[in-house]
Amino acid sequence: LLLLLLNWLHPHPKALKCYKTDSEASNLTLEGCSPDKISCVLHFRIDKSTGARHRGLSNCWNLNDKCGIADCLYTPHSRIEDHGSCCCRTDGCNLMENLRLVTSPPTATTMPSKGGSSQGNRNSTSKSSSNDSGSEGGLFAKGGSDQAASVLLFSLAPVLAICVTVVLGFFLYTRHRERRKSRSESVGLASYPVDNHPFPVGHLSSHIRLKERLATGKFGCVYIGEDAETDQRVAVKVFPPQERGSWLVEQELYSLPEMSHPNILCFIGADQCGQGPDLRLWLVTEYHPLGSAHDYLAGHTVSWIQLLDLAESLSRGLAFLHESSSEKPAIAHRDIKSRNVLIRSDLSCCIADLGLAKKFFQGESIGDVHPQVGTRRYMSPEVLEGAMSFYKDSFLRVDVYSLGLVLWEMLTRCTDALPFEAETGSSNPSLSQMQAAVVIERRRPEFPARVPVAS
Repeated sequence: LLLLLLNWLHPHPKALKCYKTDSEASNLTLEGCSPDKISCVLHFRIDKSTGARHRGLSNCWNLNDKCGIADCLYTPHSRIEDHGSCCCRTDGCNLMENLRLVTSPPTATTMPSKGGSSQGNRNSTSKSSSNDSGSEGGLFAKGGSDQAASVLLFSLAPVLAICVTVVLGFFLYTRHRERRKSRSESVGLASYPVDNHPFPVGHLSSHIRLKERLATGKFGCVYIGEDAETDQRVAVKVFPPQERGSWLVEQELYSLPEMSHPNILCFIGADQCGQGPDLRLWLVTEYHPLGSAHDYLAGHTVSWIQLLDLAESLSRGLAFLHESSSEKPAIAHRDIKSRNVLIRSDLSCCIADLGLAKKFFQGESIGDVHPQVGTRRYMSPEVLEGAMSFYKDSFLRVDVYSLGLVLWEMLTRCTDALPFEAETGSSNPSLSQMQAAVVIERRRPEFPARVPVAS
């Protein structure tokens, strides 16, 4: 009864509905949003010659303070002149006919109604204020007087506090018991279904011996492995159980049709070994003893021809990822950097580490994607600014920006500094330092007076 009363006094807000498009912005459907999405967004392209606006991607959004109500408000973009975006907060409001330009963020007291005069705007504002007062301050207007409802609420407050305390205590106690139980029980292979595992469990780990640790990263460690049957050396990326999601993402992308390319790291297979706390998830790939581009260029001088071969092969690998076919989707890597580029024995490059990559199938929605991922010093200005458009091409352009920084490292041989180390004064710049240097000051890495290249 108490829960019913609380629900009557303060009903749950209805989920917002927004128009959504697929990744090609071709199909438009009205769909419900998740609870954390409180506004609708509409991206559009502006024809510079005619001034006409063309619809782009539409979706749910999580911004609120700069959004209109029924009107889809937008401000002139500070950096991308031929693109724009607007947002609003009512069902189905992200349509081109609701688009309206403003020069400053809207406020509750100055929000004009669509198509009305200034006097009408003031009237609608006062009506909106009174309606807001009725919907928020007058929560008890459904039955009886406000005074009676307030007395009832204050009378029930101690009982409600006791009930909440009991329920919260029971929840915490139950959760504590479950955690103790999960720690005491072994975490066997049965806890990790292998329905989408392309190889039998133990197929690779049974005859590959780990020899030497090469590197330790965010998602796991990389080892040199040796095949006991062929004496062939391989690279084994070992994930802990809590990084199972990243392990699945990488093997899924490597296993896509038509993913074989000389400038993409060759995938051999995936496996699981061990049980309980010793469970480890393997990703087995080709081994390249020359290491990453960052490490190789830091200790070697290359000729102009070799430099061009490195740059061309890296560009070909990224172009292949970005291309789509009838079987293979376009893929945005989202973490291009010199440490994720390996040097082959013929001094060509191959791209590795697809843990943050995003695939784009034709006609499918992009979905909920966190735009600000990757390594900070390689983030493009729109990623740092949080102004990235949710188009497929926008994600691909971010890779191209990062590619430019890797090419800068190749030309300077990585002997002096990493990208933006001189500009930020830090070997590990923070997000705010990168935003200040790249977005506000619009700085870019400078080339040294003399580039050391072998003859």
